[in-house]
Amino acid sequence: MRTKFRVPKSKYSFLPEEKPSGLWRSPVAWVLLLLMIMIVLFRLLAHKEVVAAAEYTQDGVTYRVAIEGKESVKYWQGSGFLKGKSLPKPFVLGKEIAIYERQGGGAWREKGRYEFAGVGPWCVAIGQMDEPQDIEIFIGAYRATRYFPEGPRPYFFTWNPEQKRLLRLWSGSYLDAPVFTAAKFEDIDGDGRQELRLEERQWLGETEHHYTTYYTYWRDSFQPVKVKRIEGK
Repeated sequence: MRTKFRVPKSKYSFLPEEKPSGLWRSPVAWVLLLLMIMIVLFRLLAHKEVVAAAEYTQDGVTYRVAIEGKESVKYWQGSGFLKGKSLPKPFVLGKEIAIYERQGGGAWREKGRYEFAGVGPWCVAIGQMDEPQDIEIFIGAYRATRYFPEGPRPYFFTWNPEQKRLLRLWSGSYLDAPVFTAAKFEDIDGDGRQELRLEERQWLGETEHHYTTYYTYWRDSFQPVKVKRIEGK
């Protein structure tokens, strides 16, 4: 009777353990993963870049509105009736509007964040223009409108500190002059209500005029109104 000789299996083996094959064994896959991580980190860091910001304090609370996340850079070139006119300073456009609050000297707390990609926000101002408890926010946008080519546009908003809501009051192609380059709120007559101060540019013929113009907002007529203009050099 013949018997087969069998070697018992051992838990020890001289053969290397076979590793499962797959995509992640490829060096290319690890390089792609690393690139994806770097792109995400870059986006997160760019997302927090502050393009412009403004603050306003009322009843012991400081409000801060910031344009965050750089989207693009624009150089204004006049077209149509402003053909040949230009501004040397670029408009740096952001992606989001973020609103923060803090009590006294405490830490900032984010209260609202709004997507503005494609709108082109580049400057911001915040203040109190009238009696209601909401706060006015002016945002300078850079975009084309239906009848006007690409350029700086004035947008009026309000921020309600209790409801934490940002609402649009008015937006248009331009105010009294076709171009503005800076904005802030000031109380020019001491009545406790602030006016919006814009640094404006206007071309009459070949002559470039610089203006400091003050505006208020009348809610009963739903429009901004010019209250004072000073011509500069």
